[in-house]
Amino acid sequence: MAVLVGWRRVVLAFIVALIVGSVLGSLVQTQFNLQALEGLGVEISMATRLQTTVQDLLNFAPLYAILFGLSFLFSQGAASLVARLAGQSGRLWLCPLAAAVGLWATLRIVDALAPMPTLIAATRDMGGLLAMLVTAALSGLLFAVLVSRLPRKNGNASAVPVAMLLMVAGAVLPESDAVADEATDYTIETVASGWNIPGQWRSCPMDECWLLKGRDVCEC
Repeated sequence: MAVLVGWRRVVLAFIVALIVGSVLGSLVQTQFNLQALEGLGVEISMATRLQTTVQDLLNFAPLYAILFGLSFLFSQGAASLVARLAGQSGRLWLCPLAAAVGLWATLRIVDALAPMPTLIAATRDMGGLLAMLVTAALSGLLFAVLVSRLPRKNGNASAVPVAMLLMVAGAVLPESDAVADEATDYTIETVASGWNIPGQWRSCPMDECWLLKGRDVCEC
């Protein structure tokens, strides 16, 4: 029973650290995105900043929690395994380091698969990427602190059983029945070209559109 309680506390520590990391990540990416808009000359009031921050916490944070949760699960499982082999004293630096590296690797993989250059716009620049990695490291540190305070009368507390349990649960979940919609015919017409300032809003002769980053052709 004591071992079961210990596992439950590890799960609770993992969930708490995951929530904290998701909230911090959402806050950071929102502020970097707003800062980028201000750099383009957009005036953003404090009321708008607060409203956008709250909206991202409601809409972006749950989606980011899935992305971050996957990396956090594997990174903390690996860190806990290394800590068991090398000694529990290294947990306080292994967990933060593993969390940051895990998020970095996950973002690189997702960016390589996603159609847009970067899935999370804030990570496009080095400053935003480092800030997001710091939030992951803080979550790893929180998890390490919470786990290190668990009682160890019946053995060392570890996140490895939790990671194994969650991975097995994910493997046995039923496959999704979602089916992709049939492709719809569409055309892309170039109405203006020769603009060499990527990644900003510009007005087309016909209407407003996005000038895609890294492209010098405006596509409507």
